[in-house]
Amino acid sequence: MFLVKSSIRNIARSKRRNLLILCICMLAVAVLDVYTASLESSRKQLDALPEVIPVTGCITNISGSRTVGLEIKKETVSKLKECGYIKNQTFSMQLAGAAGSFPREEWKKYADIPVTAVNGIKALSGAEAGDITLMPGISLTFLGGMEPYCLMAEDFLEERGFHVGETVSMTLFYYTRSVYGQVEWDFLAEEPFRIVGTIDSQALDAFGESGYFEMVVPFGWAEKICTDKELSWVADSASFVLKNPEELNAFKEEMRDVPLIEVISTAEENLSGSSLVMRDGTYIDSAEKLRENIGLLRRFGPMLMLVVLLTGFVISWLTVQSRKREYALMRAVGMSSAACMAQFFIENAMMAMGGGLLAALIAWVLHTETGSIFAETLGIFVSCYLAGTAIALGLNARVPVMKALADTAKD
Repeated sequence: MFLVKSSIRNIARSKRRNLLILCICMLAVAVLDVYTASLESSRKQLDALPEVIPVTGCITNISGSRTVGLEIKKETVSKLKECGYIKNQTFSMQLAGAAGSFPREEWKKYADIPVTAVNGIKALSGAEAGDITLMPGISLTFLGGMEPYCLMAEDFLEERGFHVGETVSMTLFYYTRSVYGQVEWDFLAEEPFRIVGTIDSQALDAFGESGYFEMVVPFGWAEKICTDKELSWVADSASFVLKNPEELNAFKEEMRDVPLIEVISTAEENLSGSSLVMRDGTYIDSAEKLRENIGLLRRFGPMLMLVVLLTGFVISWLTVQSRKREYALMRAVGMSSAACMAQFFIENAMMAMGGGLLAALIAWVLHTETGSIFAETLGIFVSCYLAGTAIALGLNARVPVMKALADTAKD
């Protein structure tokens, strides 16, 4: 306690010199704060990059020319659903429909409604959430369920005389191929569908390469019916988002077992959904730049800390040299060298903490940094500064008291 009180008195006695030291400490803390904040910002940007620039993927044909209107096997859909590397899997399935019920052998006369089954709005090419009007109590999450709900294009709804909230009987057919490889439609189910909303017809320019649609039903409903009847159904589009871009290679390796292969642009056109396309170029470029920035900052960090250490060393060394008379008198009255240097160290520690806290107060007033970043900055500064101080005081402590008295007499 005696040393602390003495240190406070000494600081108050040399106001001009200590004010200069205080300003130097504040400046050093400000420079370190810029460094720490830049490093933390780059780290956060890198961590948030998968959400800002997601790595997406989709299934295409072998040439990569089509992403919808494909024939994606149900086994492939199952593998994508079970894959732990991806999220937000979006699928669509093309169906045909007819209003009412009729003898199955006459369905070709009536199946005039293009229908698509999807598990999310993103599977509706040309449509956005703002283009859809839902009845009260219904949200777009119904597309991810299995309930027999549907959306209809506004023009189609008006043409058929249907109304939102009404339940209409529909006969649906699924896409298949005959034993001869010809595309056919076959009976899927008769179901009463509740019309829960409409889609702006002007937004439905085209559903990719697969054509127009007038009615949308949940993919889960169609998949369940197909599975219960053990049908060899196909999806016509599949897309997803990679959870962790760093696991891209592991994901690709797993997809080779599906099997999904890389696109061969020179391959012959077909409808088979057999290739995997990953849109990762923008993410990789951005991540590489952020990593380079983080690496540069990390290499610069030790140099900056060394500068702070040298600052503490030089200031402490010059302070002791300018106070040789005081040091000699302290030794003459019986204080040990360690006690003298301890008092000088406490004074420097107070100045360092004072400069850091003043810099923190200014940053708080200006709202430039968060408390956690500044606490880290202050910890780095105080540690490096006091390390330099300890080195300088340790070297001065070796000076014999008689030499200190002799130097004082010369001065």
